[in-house]
Amino acid sequence: LRNPEDAESVIPHLDIAEVEIALGDIREGLAVELGEVAHQPLVDAVGQYATLGEICDTLRGVYGTYAEPEI
Repeated sequence: LRNPEDAESVIPHLDIAEVEIALGDIREGLAVELGEVAHQPLVDAVGQYATLGEICDTLRGVYGTYAEPEI
């Protein structure tokens, strides 16, 4: 959404339970694909209005975060 006013049109369509299901599908899809990009669950989560933060948290939960090795 490019305009904050557009968010008001999304809120009535936002279903938190569906977002949680979509985020669970990302976790399951990534676990099954063993590191391959499972793009359809990501697309579905966006379609359910999952936020970028929610999607990134889910990806961090599956893959973890990078820590640069000490030299």
